[in-house]
Amino acid sequence: MEHRLDASGKGQSHGVFLMNSNGMDVLLVTPPNSTVSLIQYRVIGGVLDFYVVAGPEPKAVIEQYSELLGKPLWTPTWAFGFHLCR
Repeated sequence: MEHRLDASGKGQSHGVFLMNSNGMDVLLVTPPNSTVSLIQYRVIGGVLDFYVVAGPEPKAVIEQYSELLGKPLWTPTWAFGFHLCR
């Protein structure tokens, strides 16, 4: 997720999700003497599925992202007791 401010000070957010089953590195670099950050995706192989999630605010980006992937399941309460008693 990225959040940028425009000249008027109003913020806009968006997110990018890369789905791939192979190993990958995501590198975020800001070159010396630069005000721009760069993103580099290094993927071993496979199919590159990019999903761009348009905000316009951070809460909307997170909601759209969770709709895309699904929400996590709660751990049942009996599972906590199993770990705590051992």
